[in-house]
This record gives sequence, C-alpha cells and structure tokens, in this order.
Amino acid sequence: MPVTAAASAAESAGAESARAPSGRTVSVRTASDRVEAARAEDARKDRTLRIAGAVLGAVAVAFLGWSGTVYVTGQDYGGELVGFDVLSADSVEARLSVRKGTGTVVVCTLRSLSEAGREVGRKDVGFPERTDTVDRLVRLRTTGRATAVELVGCQDAAAG
Repeated sequence: MPVTAAASAAESAGAESARAPSGRTVSVRTASDRVEAARAEDARKDRTLRIAGAVLGAVAVAFLGWSGTVYVTGQDYGGELVGFDVLSADSVEARLSVRKGTGTVVVCTLRSLSEAGREVGRKDVGFPERTDTVDRLVRLRTTGRATAVELVGCQDAAAG
C-alpha cells in the first residue's frame, strides 16, 4: 500500500489520523506515541498495584490486631502466686490469688522444686467459689525439701 503525501505529512506532524486514498480515515501512530501510551498504562497499573498492596497490608494489620485482642481478652481467668513458706522438709504452703468469672470453675497447678531444681511436689487446686477473686492458702506435701514453689498455670475446669 503506497503512502500518500497526506499520510506522510500527518505522520511527520504527529497527527492522530489521516485520509487514505480510498477516503477512509486511518489512524497513524508514531513510535513515540506508542511509547508514551505504554508508559501511561504502566503508570496506571503501578498505581493500581500500590493501592491493592496498601489495602491488603491494612487488612493484615487489622486482622493481627483483632486476633491479638480476642486472645488476650478471651481469657477471663488467671492466677498469681503471691508467696510461699517452707513449713518442714516435707511440706510447703503457698498463697494463691485467682481472678475468674463468677460462674467459672478454675483449676490451677502448683509445683514445688528442690534446691537442685527437681520437682518434689505437684498439686492441682480447684476454685469452684462463685466470686470474682479468690485468695487461698494451699499446702503441698513434698518428697524432699522444697526451696521454691511455681504456679504452672490455671485453666477452666470445663475446658479440661
């Protein structure tokens, strides 16, 4: 197909269209027009990806915050070892403070340790009281002289 003078004039002037000899309008694009269009499309895609990444990042941060809050506030019980006294070579008395829901039965596990760090006694203590906070003295029998008492943890008795 021969290039007409009108088409070559339009191309050199950077025009978007020219008339072909048949009378139809033909789109004429130069190489720089194509490069410019490709850059604009790449910029649009980059902007879209940035927005999508920012939204996904915000959703991920919100999910982590929500799940952490649910985990921390979901435990409506807890225990604290206030102190202990070694009564003899085979017994220890521990002071526990437990906070829990009024209708919740909590079981806390205590263990006593020898000077070498070996376990010399262990006891599960139930707290069925219908109050929010329970303070109790608990006596542990030991197989040897205890030098420390540790609260292993507390759990809801219904959860097992």
